[in-house]
Amino acid sequence: ANFCLRQKPQMRFKTMLVGRLRRARRKMNQSINSLIESFDDEAPNYDSETNTFHHQVSEYVILQNILSLLNNDQNLSILDSGGGTGKFTLALSKLGYKVELIDISPKSIQIAQKKFDSNDFKSNISTQNSEHTNYKDNTFDLVLLNGAVISYTQDPEQLLRETNRILKPNGRIVFDFFNTIGWSIEIKDPELVNKIIKSDNYSLQMPDWKYPARLMSVKYVEKILQNNGFNIVNKKGLINITHAFDLDYRYSKNYSLDVVKKYQEIELELSNRQDCVGTAWSCIIVGKKIN
Repeated sequence: ANFCLRQKPQMRFKTMLVGRLRRARRKMNQSINSLIESFDDEAPNYDSETNTFHHQVSEYVILQNILSLLNNDQNLSILDSGGGTGKFTLALSKLGYKVELIDISPKSIQIAQKKFDSNDFKSNISTQNSEHTNYKDNTFDLVLLNGAVISYTQDPEQLLRETNRILKPNGRIVFDFFNTIGWSIEIKDPELVNKIIKSDNYSLQMPDWKYPARLMSVKYVEKILQNNGFNIVNKKGLINITHAFDLDYRYSKNYSLDVVKKYQEIELELSNRQDCVGTAWSCIIVGKKIN
């Protein structure tokens, strides 16, 4: 401290700035490590734990909306960014699409590789941070960020900038995110609901998760997309009716396949209705790179 006081003003400022940058870097690294640890811990049980009524419905809606965008064009280059244990990569690969997979969790990538090996599929799979990939500019036609990747990433705008960089001209991004109003509907604490619905970007620490989830408003997501090189092609409401079901039922594995199929079709239809976007539990956004 005495050394800093004896320095010239510009030197003191430089010293303070360096100190702040170092603290910020340590905090960022701790945050990244916490994120990796969270997903590594979940990886071994992720596929079984997400074999629930809720996931059967939401993942079906996401996949069908992706397929409608692909329009049977199997020449497209696709990246499943933050794709975890490879659910969507494998599903699309089985349909003949060429998909690369990256995720920040090494354990998730190991599990995904085993899946591909056991199904005799070839795919480029690697451990990478979706905010800072090692791909060249203009590499992919389509980047998928499924499973609310943008709601868990450290810096949503950096994620969008990086995705824009690796997309080809006119390339598209498809992602889902946790919607502030949709989540507020389920919360019982009036004060917390008030905070969330008045916020465009709210971090919520869930009791069974080491890393906070980011809830975002639709208008905020529209803004950061446009600020980072994308035009919005479409907005969809992901999970409109079934998020009102009792939590024990939604996350149960004891469900009727006939009931699941019925609600898959209901939620798919509702996802395409613009009047259902604002209050949906999550939303799907399709963006197009501005050349």
